[in-house]
Amino acid sequence: MSVLMKYREEMIHVKNYLMKTAPKEAESFFPYSDPRYKWEHTLLVLKNGLMLAKEEKADTDVVALAAIFHDACYYTSEYSQHGHEAARYAMEYLKRRNYPSDLIANVSYAIDVHVGEKNPKTIEAKVIQDADTLDKVGAIGIALVLLNAGGNKLLFLDAINKYKTEYLMKLDFMVNSIWTNRARQIMTERTSFLTRFFKQLEDELTT
Repeated sequence: MSVLMKYREEMIHVKNYLMKTAPKEAESFFPYSDPRYKWEHTLLVLKNGLMLAKEEKADTDVVALAAIFHDACYYTSEYSQHGHEAARYAMEYLKRRNYPSDLIANVSYAIDVHVGEKNPKTIEAKVIQDADTLDKVGAIGIALVLLNAGGNKLLFLDAINKYKTEYLMKLDFMVNSIWTNRARQIMTERTSFLTRFFKQLEDELTT
C-alpha cells in the first residue's frame, strides 16, 4: 500500500486543519499565509522525506507521519513554537487513533525538533529537517522569493534586494543545517542554481 493511501485520513485531516486555521488576510506574508501553499509544502516535505528515508534506511512510517503533521500548527502558534505545538497536536491525534506508543513518540520527537534543532538525536528527525529545508531552495526557493515580493508589491530590483538582505542569511543557515549525504548533494545543486538565477536577473536589469 502506498503512503498516500495508508495515511490518507491523516492527510485529509491536516489539510482541512490548515485551511481552517490560516489567516484571512496577510498579503505581506504571502505565500506562507496561504494554506494552499502550506499544503503543497507539506506534500513536498513528504516526498523529500520518503526519498531520504530510503537512502538513510530510516523508518518510513515515522517519516511519513512526521512530514504530514510537521507544520499542522503553523497558523496557530508563534513560528519558533510551531514545531512543538505540531508535535503535541500529532501526539493527541495519533493517540486517539490508537497508534503504537513508540511510533507516536518517534513521530512527535521528529516534529518537535524540526525547527532550529542543532543536534537531532534520531535519523528520522534528521530526515525531516533535511526534507523541510530542501523545499526552500533551488527553483522553489526562487519562486518563494518572487511570490513573497509580489505579495509585498515589490518589483524586480526590490525583490533582488530582499533576496540579498533576507534570504541569503537564511540560506547560509540552511546550507549548514543539512544532516544527510543525499540532502547535502541536492542542496549544493539547488543552491548553485538559485544563486546563478538571481545573479543573471540582476545582470539583465542593471547592465
